[in-house]
Amino acid sequence: MSLWSKVRGTIETIFQLGLGGPQLKNNSGAIEARDAADATFVIGRGATPVAANDWATKAYVDSGSVIADGGVQTVEWTLGTTASQPAATSIPNGALIFERWLIVTTPYSVGTTVTLGNAGSPAQLQATTDNNPQAAGTYEVREQVTWTGPAVPLATVAGSPVAGAAKVMIRYVQAAQP
Repeated sequence: MSLWSKVRGTIETIFQLGLGGPQLKNNSGAIEARDAADATFVIGRGATPVAANDWATKAYVDSGSVIADGGVQTVEWTLGTTASQPAATSIPNGALIFERWLIVTTPYSVGTTVTLGNAGSPAQLQATTDNNPQAAGTYEVREQVTWTGPAVPLATVAGSPVAGAAKVMIRYVQAAQP
């Protein structure tokens, strides 16, 4: 067997590894890892990425360094009439918050105000002027805010209401990992 019969892919669009082994294939400018019969994709392995354009391994994605769904995460919780109502989920410092909603399902008592933020900055995400808790409806703020301070989002219900219920939703993306 000549050397040339063992080298496949140097002038073709396929490079095969070993006899009957997997191959790398050029498919319209995209590199594909295929089985020897070019029938299915094969699993590839690599190291944990270190540069911005490195491929990511499943372990790296699963570690939370990146979010597999494109990065958008949502924190949501329901509100009653209690004054200070924290979420059960924290938001990482440096996260970019881009949407937040107060969805009033049962109007609150007259004089009630609601702010969204955290213990260090109670109105960081939504001030009393951004909503009307005495009217059922959805009150949305869409502006980018970098999350700082205590990690747990907090809804502050003031005015000692005897009635009212709402839901809070906050959408954010995590800051890029170094």
